[in-house]
Amino acid sequence: PVNAACVGGLDFVLDMAGEAFGGAGSCSISLVVIPGFDVAYNIEADVDGDDVNGNIGVNVLFFDLPLGFEGGFVDEETIEAGFEGGLLGINMSGMIDAHRVSLYVDPPNPFE
Repeated sequence: PVNAACVGGLDFVLDMAGEAFGGAGSCSISLVVIPGFDVAYNIEADVDGDDVNGNIGVNVLFFDLPLGFEGGFVDEETIEAGFEGGLLGINMSGMIDAHRVSLYVDPPNPFE
């Protein structure tokens, strides 16, 4: 296995009902044998109590590779989750460790 680190921030918004969140981000992946390259991703999840389950769409070679994840709130300020998936024999796995940075909530759209 080759270990890589994805260094970058993830911005996501939790809806006012506390039932869903989504967001996007990007990071730079560094491998021992390949110079660093940038990867974009988006995230969507459903929240049920303290449990969080969803998908991360990692943009790899011009298409999104879906990676399922599951985890939950460990306290009011922190979400931790793990993900795993693969493509063409390359397996990817990792952890999400997200911390609240704002008390602002995204109000629902009354027209949806």
